[in-house]
Amino acid sequence: MKRKKKVTLAKVRRLTLALWSKKVRQRAEDKCEVCGKPEGFINPKGNPVHLNAHHIEDKANQRLRFDIDNGIALCPSCHKFGRDSAHRSPIWFVEWLLRYATPRYSYVLAHRKEPPPDRAGVEGLFKKLGSE
Repeated sequence: MKRKKKVTLAKVRRLTLALWSKKVRQRAEDKCEVCGKPEGFINPKGNPVHLNAHHIEDKANQRLRFDIDNGIALCPSCHKFGRDSAHRSPIWFVEWLLRYATPRYSYVLAHRKEPPPDRAGVEGLFKKLGSE
């Protein structure tokens, strides 16, 4: 008889992060929340481009890592590669959040110092994201 392998917390976190990303992009109706480009739009090189789910507060913050309100759907240009993008120009990004996503930004600020979830909490988030 084979013993059932225990699922590691790292695997649960990876799976939960994938669900989180999917839910963030779905909430944005598969469009970049900054520029409005749709999922799969064709770039100048003729390739389809996919949206990224970006954490407003860094995903190292375990409390907000899987919180959908800590996410925003961005095209690669608005996420990492454009002059005005979340990673290349964080000051611009904060100004954009304050102007166009104030409730979400305020929520993140209010919850960023809360304690992180334990294993049961992460598993609960996984189930919650999977059922929505």
